[in-house]
Amino acid sequence: MKNPNLRNESRDRENPWQPAREELEPRDLPPVPKLHGIIGQCSQTYEKVLTETDTKANQGRIFIGKHFVKTSLLPLLNQDENIDLNGIPVSVYNLEGVIYEMKLKLWSSKYYVLTVGWAAFCRDHPVEPKDVVKLWVFRHNEKGELCFVILFENKQK
Repeated sequence: MKNPNLRNESRDRENPWQPAREELEPRDLPPVPKLHGIIGQCSQTYEKVLTETDTKANQGRIFIGKHFVKTSLLPLLNQDENIDLNGIPVSVYNLEGVIYEMKLKLWSSKYYVLTVGWAAFCRDHPVEPKDVVKLWVFRHNEKGELCFVILFENKQK
């Protein structure tokens, strides 16, 4: 099924996952040394202050802001990736380059969330409400898969 949200116009390039030079500045890339060389097209940084529900183990998901999704994430989707239905699998990396398999979904036709592996991520990275995270979305240069990087900007005391 064709993705109705697809807005990426860079598909005409020979390798659509390799960003054009003007698309990225080094400051825009996630600072994860293990990912250097595998980051293709990459979003700008999205900062989020975690809410209480983002951090509850029984919730098992993190909300992602609609504006970021519409301007930075949806343009990176392939034609066959439709988060509106059952969601799509994504790989999420932490600062050390450890991978957490999650699912990106649209809930109730209005909430964009990362789910499934979010509880494991939180277990390995104890989080509190009001912690600030930085998030990037990118295409894996070799595999073409949609990936995320989530890093902690600061921890609340």
